[in-house]
Amino acid sequence: VYGVHQLLETNGTFACIIPKDREARFLEIAVHFQLLPVRTTYVQGTEDSKVKRCLIEFRFRKSVQNTNTVHKTGILVIEKSRHVYTNDYIQLTQDFYLKM
Repeated sequence: VYGVHQLLETNGTFACIIPKDREARFLEIAVHFQLLPVRTTYVQGTEDSKVKRCLIEFRFRKSVQNTNTVHKTGILVIEKSRHVYTNDYIQLTQDFYLKM
């Protein structure tokens, strides 16, 4: 996060994917460097599985305070069942996979 703090433009956006069990600590570090989460998406393998990943988008505190930015949170479920993907996952990844 220190490198992001040094390199990111004042109005820039930093996005990352982290394991769910590291989210709280990562947020503590980010806030220390004046980065606030503006959007978080939690990723689940299936509706019944635990959240495994967090997709988090950050902006500097001063750029967030100058706008009406609200922290948005969502959930992305990858599969309905084994190799049967959800529409949200297909829309997100279809440009990257030939057979999606």
